[in-house]
Amino acid sequence: MNESRLRTIEQLQEFLEATPQVQFSAHGGDGDSQRYKHISTVLRGFDYPRCFKADRKVVRVYLARSTGYSRAQLTRLVSRWGKNRLSAVPLARCNRSPMVPFRRKYTEVDIQLLVEMDRANEDICGPAIVHPLQRAWLVYGGWRHAWPPEFVNIRWARAAMRARARRSRAAGGRARCL
Repeated sequence: MNESRLRTIEQLQEFLEATPQVQFSAHGGDGDSQRYKHISTVLRGFDYPRCFKADRKVVRVYLARSTGYSRAQLTRLVSRWGKNRLSAVPLARCNRSPMVPFRRKYTEVDIQLLVEMDRANEDICGPAIVHPLQRAWLVYGGWRHAWPPEFVNIRWARAAMRARARRSRAAGGRARCL
């Protein structure tokens, strides 16, 4: 669509009134970057910061219809554009992977040990596996290098429940819970 003819707020208002049911979509490429560029172009072209409140509403309605973003998302994007409008790329995607990702707290060995303990105790449910693990550590001196009792928590119990549920579904049965 060629938007170069839409230069004034009145023309924009007439365009919106003439096309109430038309929905627009981006063609190919990276949709978000195209839409961000479109938002920046429109806001800069209509000098959004100097517009009156009624004119801002018209611009936002136009952007909502032409980009497909919700009113709340457009509010966030327009606010970000206002803070960065003098930079080369005022709008850009912010979410990216962290530079240092989170470490896994429990290793595969921990999970295998928990599954083995679960099998040895006849597939009891997750919260109930905590007690045999604590007893194995305190009374018997560990269950094949079991964890100290302060590390036994509900996360391991839930991992056992997931593993048991997978085995149970594969066998076609149900896991028993004490």
